Amino acid sequence: MKFEYTPLRKDAIIEDAFNYAQDHQAKLAPEVTQQIQKQIDEQYQKQLLSLDDARDAGYVTEDQYRQNKIRLDNSMEHEKRRLPMIVQQQLEYLFASAKLSPALELQANSDNPSSALIAAAMLVDCVRDPQDYKKLEAKFGAAVAGLVAEVLHIQAYPGTALTDIATASSDAKRIFMAGLTTELNQVVGQIAMMPPGSMVQAPPQYEENIFSQVKALWGNDKKQDKNLVEVFNRAAEALFSSFRIVVTPAGAPALIENAPIAPPPAAIPGQKKDPKITWGDDKAP
Repeated sequence: MKFEYTPLRKDAIIEDAFNYAQDHQAKLAPEVTQQIQKQIDEQYQKQLLSLDDARDAGYVTEDQYRQNKIRLDNSMEHEKRRLPMIVQQQLEYLFASAKLSPALELQANSDNPSSALIAAAMLVDCVRDPQDYKKLEAKFGAAVAGLVAEVLHIQAYPGTALTDIATASSDAKRIFMAGLTTELNQVVGQIAMMPPGSMVQAPPQYEENIFSQVKALWGNDKKQDKNLVEVFNRAAEALFSSFRIVVTPAGAPALIENAPIAPPPAAIPGQKKDPKITWGDDKAP
């Protein structure tokens, strides 16, 4: 992905942040490769165990076993050859979802964001340890690095997040809110790609936890406030939740329950209906 092909504001500091974030993502290639290779190996072993069980139970003959084992081995080799392409696709997806999307969200749905603010939003995911932070500070200066540090501190300590949000700077709140909105948008997008008839449920207290953060962030940026309410309600609908956020006449957010829940879309005739999935478990996208 090239900077000039993105909707990002054409500005030197934003372009520098984009390139820095891409370089950081590329350095994760060995880690991503290892994760995907582990998934491929586990899937192979699972299928092989199933095939072994079928043979031992007498469901397949030795000849059928050998033929199926050859097909399974060939499939494994095919996946290994495709591994570099799969890794690159995953790196691009992670870059877009964790780095680019929050910056675009902030640019599009906040009140007059500065270029430094958009850059900082893109750089939050680039810090994993103190050494990463020092490199970022040396490259972008104390102001941008300080914003990144504020947001990371809120994310690192969920137990004190509401208190930390309350004491955070206005710009750090805007970055955190952009991340929250991005998360909800991605929930909607990923559920939309699931087969018709799928029904995904939010984990316990998911809506209440999100709303507690909305209340803590509310009033910092009116444009973000309005957009987050709309995105939250779309995500709630996608999750078949009865919760919605409304804005009271006084201008404050309120969480209401017992909103009408639309039935899930009908499955395609002949298609096996997926079981209910709790968002965030190992069966969700």
